[in-house]
Amino acid sequence: MKMKSYICRTFLFCFLLAGISCNNEVEPLFVMELDADFVIPPGLNSFDTHYFIIRDVPTRITNYLGTGFDKDVIAEILPNRAELNARFSSIDWAIIQEVVIHAIPQSNPSSSTEIFYQTRINLNNVKELKLFGSLPNVKDILLEDRMTLEVRLNFRRTTPIEIETRLTMNFVVNGAK
Repeated sequence: MKMKSYICRTFLFCFLLAGISCNNEVEPLFVMELDADFVIPPGLNSFDTHYFIIRDVPTRITNYLGTGFDKDVIAEILPNRAELNARFSSIDWAIIQEVVIHAIPQSNPSSSTEIFYQTRINLNNVKELKLFGSLPNVKDILLEDRMTLEVRLNFRRTTPIEIETRLTMNFVVNGAK
């Protein structure tokens, strides 16, 4: 009888815990999908960090807000996920050791915020390079019409060919909690 009572209490505790944690989750207002293209030239070495500056990347915020949202209801915009893909060639992204992406607002070019990164890339057979979102709220940057992106790449080995690259980014837009 004690065992049955213990199981019932444990089940009830887990059920209550699951219910409490589900209630704190925020439903996003919408998701912003952005992309930017850049070219990685052949022959880049594995000793340096290589910087690629992509200027005037449109945030398309007016298009998103045109769906019935006002800037005032947005509490935070969080980087969710991103991906690097070769546009016209088949490339093994294992040549890259580390990727870090920073966003720079048009209104303050001296400010830079990390938005995506990847430091654990497999050693071979990587057809698309998935990046993790960093933690900061980038509302101030993405509520502007345009931003600058800084892509920092560290390579494991020399780049074999010119790689026309597309960076696809996903941001979650949340309202007040």
